[in-house]
Amino acid sequence: MKSPADQLLRVVRGEADWPSLKPLGFGIERETVEGGVAWKFAAQMPASVDPAIEDFAAAVLQLRGNPERLRDWARFILASNDLVSFDALENRPDRDEFIGALWDFSGHGDRAAMATLVRIAESIRTEAG
Repeated sequence: MKSPADQLLRVVRGEADWPSLKPLGFGIERETVEGGVAWKFAAQMPASVDPAIEDFAAAVLQLRGNPERLRDWARFILASNDLVSFDALENRPDRDEFIGALWDFSGHGDRAAMATLVRIAESIRTEAG
């Protein structure tokens, strides 16, 4: 069996869906709030990860053919910021654009946001060689 950190990283890479972390104590709950919906993060997971920028890109590129799974992944990434470090994005000039697209896509499934995520992910893959 893989360690909790390995399992968490598989989700970050898009290799597994976030519900696979439920046995480890991770959950996301949908809450209706004034003006829309909020996603509440609940975790007692014994792990955190510091993924490489290529890990984020891999997930976007792997999941782009299934917008609903990509949207769930985006929600997971945003809700799990205590467990998943964004440090790999810090030095990218398109960091804010990437995070903004995650927000827009996770909330409404915005097609333009998805296109932005895919464009940035393809750029990362090209840079990585």
